[in-house]
Amino acid sequence: MPISDLLRNFARQKQKTKPMNYEEMLNNRDGVATQKARTPLGLFYKKQIDRKYRHVIELRPLLAENMVFCECLRNDQEQGLKIRDHQQLHYELHEDSGGIYELELEPGQHQTLAQLLADNPAVVAANGFISDSINELIDITAKLNDEGIYQVCYAPESLFVAKSDSHPRLLIHGSSFLKLNTAKMLFKDFEEWIAPEVLENGSADERSDVYGLAKLIEKLHESGSMPVEYKKVMKKATDPDPAKRYASVKDMQKAISNIRSTKRSAILLLVAVIIAALGIFLYFDLTPETTVLQEEVHPEKQKSSGQDDDFMEGFDDASMGSDEDLYDPDVLELIGIDPDSVDLSALSEEEWKQVSDSANQMVKAEQIFRKRFREEAEKELAKIYNDAHMGNRERDILARQTMDDLMKKKEEMANQAGLNQDQADRVYSDVISKLTEEHSTRQNYGYIRPKESE
Repeated sequence: MPISDLLRNFARQKQKTKPMNYEEMLNNRDGVATQKARTPLGLFYKKQIDRKYRHVIELRPLLAENMVFCECLRNDQEQGLKIRDHQQLHYELHEDSGGIYELELEPGQHQTLAQLLADNPAVVAANGFISDSINELIDITAKLNDEGIYQVCYAPESLFVAKSDSHPRLLIHGSSFLKLNTAKMLFKDFEEWIAPEVLENGSADERSDVYGLAKLIEKLHESGSMPVEYKKVMKKATDPDPAKRYASVKDMQKAISNIRSTKRSAILLLVAVIIAALGIFLYFDLTPETTVLQEEVHPEKQKSSGQDDDFMEGFDDASMGSDEDLYDPDVLELIGIDPDSVDLSALSEEEWKQVSDSANQMVKAEQIFRKRFREEAEKELAKIYNDAHMGNRERDILARQTMDDLMKKKEEMANQAGLNQDQADRVYSDVISKLTEEHSTRQNYGYIRPKESE
């Protein structure tokens, strides 16, 4: 192609491309930030003020023209300046001869929660996003309620988040606009987020915020399944009758925590039952059957076998049969439950049965392990104590080797019986201590006559 044609094409392209000014360049670079978003107060967007870009809310004409509403807005601004928590967003009022026309938010990269959910719907699936957001809103709401301030509306369009951390922040408070009956005007088109009593008679209290916050929880879970701890709480929290709701957002939070703790305990119990059942199955599957002929059992052996019963004392089925025994912290810890973190009173009859079955299985597994390990330890320790011709140095070397062998046996047998490390260590220490004491007693009474040189 001739150079002249190339130059003409370049000129045509340049004519089609209109140069952008600074504001257009900024908008092109950060289009989301300059988008206008709807809020109960009006349109939220970013605009240039004194050569700097600020986040503002342009009041709806119906609100800007209402002198009573503007007075309520001034009172809310003064009230907000006294709240220094990071969940509170502050603002300035811009007004001219016609009155207040917009709010300027404090410096920062702000967006509404509705914008965040629209631009990044997957954020609700991020680990801890919903629970952390709700807990932060509960904390600030509880503090405001103690001061007689009520948020009333938790619509995503009325809440703000910082782009850097996505923590929720409040701007205005609904109770500031109730006294002069301007709430209906403010929350027009957002009635679904407001408690019925607020819309009917303009009154708000802690139960009104319980309703509003519960509606937000439902919104955050609308694109996915809601966890059981929230499902059981939402019905009561959004009851049309205020008297049937939770008395405060803290009470609602406590109910969620209790249900979550019970669910976690049920999962732990199920896992414990599966592990115990698997351990017992493997043990019986791997252990060969032995047949003992009754006529070959001597009285001495019968007496010896009775020692195993002493070790099992207190762990029979009868001692584990009642619900009261399951309150024993030792029994709970045996099946892997922390008694300080589990609300036992909240367990159902079926869950109690799971606890009882799991405890019995774990105790029986420990009994089997104790009996087998005692037999093994008895044989190994007998090598040390029954040889009267062994010198002290030889005895020490053999003792260390024997302890190493018994430790390995302990690990192997504990795995077969499905015991955890703490249970195995406890039984190991108990068995070794008692066998050592028995052998020492036999030596003192002359069962083994030590060498005169020793």
